[in-house]
Amino acid sequence: VCPRYDRERFILERDVGRKVYHIAHLLAHPSARAHLLRYINETTHLKMTFGEV
Repeated sequence: VCPRYDRERFILERDVGRKVYHIAHLLAHPSARAHLLRYINETTHLKMTFGEV
């Protein structure tokens, strides 16, 4: 786990709970998807590919 994104990961885990590590949960539940997209946007992992998500 990269320490660079500790803050963002903490916020995602706080908001989604322990199921944050289950991709099926993240993709199946609209509220979890919203938190996942915010995490992706804040970490800028896919910014060059998709821009703001």
